[in-house]
Amino acid sequence: MLSTITSISGIKKNLSAGNYKKNRPYITAFTENLADSFNNKKLQIQNSYLKKNAELCLGMIGLMAAAVLKTVKPVQLKKLAEQVEFKEAKSIKEAEKFALDNFGIKLEADNDLFTANMINEVCTNVSNKMKGRLAFPEKIIVMEENTIAKCGKNVRGRYNVADDSIYINKQSIAGKYIIPDTKEQISLSKWLNGLSERGSGYQQIKNAWENSPGYFQRSAILKMQYCIAHELGHCNHFKLNKKGFWQSILKKEEFLKEIDKPEVKELCEQYFPSKNHTKNPLEFIADTFALKIQGRKTPLPIEKIYKNYGGISLPE
Repeated sequence: MLSTITSISGIKKNLSAGNYKKNRPYITAFTENLADSFNNKKLQIQNSYLKKNAELCLGMIGLMAAAVLKTVKPVQLKKLAEQVEFKEAKSIKEAEKFALDNFGIKLEADNDLFTANMINEVCTNVSNKMKGRLAFPEKIIVMEENTIAKCGKNVRGRYNVADDSIYINKQSIAGKYIIPDTKEQISLSKWLNGLSERGSGYQQIKNAWENSPGYFQRSAILKMQYCIAHELGHCNHFKLNKKGFWQSILKKEEFLKEIDKPEVKELCEQYFPSKNHTKNPLEFIADTFALKIQGRKTPLPIEKIYKNYGGISLPE
């Protein structure tokens, strides 16, 4: 899920000549939530223009987006190794050092060693799949209780363009696990860290769950990996193809019509694990990227939409 971006279609839907004052927060949110490099005087929407009428307001939004497309600069890729060997960390400090040394990521793991190792392993897999030609965020943050309460317990992950950070919700990233004896429901992360505290290592736990006969255990690990890769998909879409990123926001309505075509809709239902991809082009790109990283072969119609809306190509 991508945060801090108010969709153009949402602004259009809620703005009208009679409701300008009522809906002014839409404009404020749109400008204030952009990354700092976009919040310059040339791109600010002047109130004097907005007050004329809603049509002029929408025109200014289009001009602002066009200005963004012209002024954004491509990210200079850091020199990363084509192949990185994942090493299980035995402590939070080790996990933080691995993320910083290999990917330039400041990892804030909230004392959650299992999730920290999972993040590092997924980053390793993504980096190796891309042969080191990708962009990582400045930070990956495992959210603590207060942040989870603020963002919403059902949010599994977010990429925030304003601070170039990925936020991971350790409580909901893979759902709840029901303890057989007590029937207590706890977060998967808490359960796995409990095993870790009793002496089981990350790889040992992960292997056991991946090979478990229980569907929940197998799917839980896949959900964790998918969520992290999905947020990295948002990050790369934004940082490596800013023009495609902003254009995809402007073309939301066109995108919705495209994926609603019967032949495309049926193919998407077979390919994607949920309906998240139907929300907007940004979610479609991130979901497709995550599946590509997992080795799924992308059907040609889906690949075409992925590239048309700025999706990053993977090396052959």
